Amino acid sequence: MGVNKMRDPLKKSPILNFQFSIFNSQFSILNFQFSILNSQFPIPNSQFPIPNS
Repeated sequence: MGVNKMRDPLKKSPILNFQFSIFNSQFSILNFQFSILNSQFPIPNSQFPIPNS
């Protein structure tokens, strides 16, 4: 019974889940921005020609 009382607040709090999902989506947006940032700058390795064969 004590364990149930401990787990209950987490189970019945969609607000906490909502905040976590917002947190996760902000991280994915951040990752997306970083990938765009990376693609805008030339990679030093790309200065060397890569054989297409």
